[in-house]
Amino acid sequence: MPAGNPAALGAHTTSLMRLMVEGGNSPDTQQGPPRKNMPAYAGKLTNTEMAQVLTFIRTTWGNNASPVTTRDVTQLRAYIYK
Repeated sequence: MPAGNPAALGAHTTSLMRLMVEGGNSPDTQQGPPRKNMPAYAGKLTNTEMAQVLTFIRTTWGNNASPVTTRDVTQLRAYIYK
């Protein structure tokens, strides 16, 4: 994610965490670029590893946002059953 990306820097990290846990897709458009997919990492990374990756994204490349904790990821995954 580039510096200053609002998805990475928001005060609420739920959307960013869900993207890592569940994956996501870019919009499908008739005239736009080909659709891109981000895989889900729920079965590949631990809660701690996800928190570390998300914190890295939020604190590098000129970004200066608060860290994502293992507790944050654990609570979200329990809430969404992933």
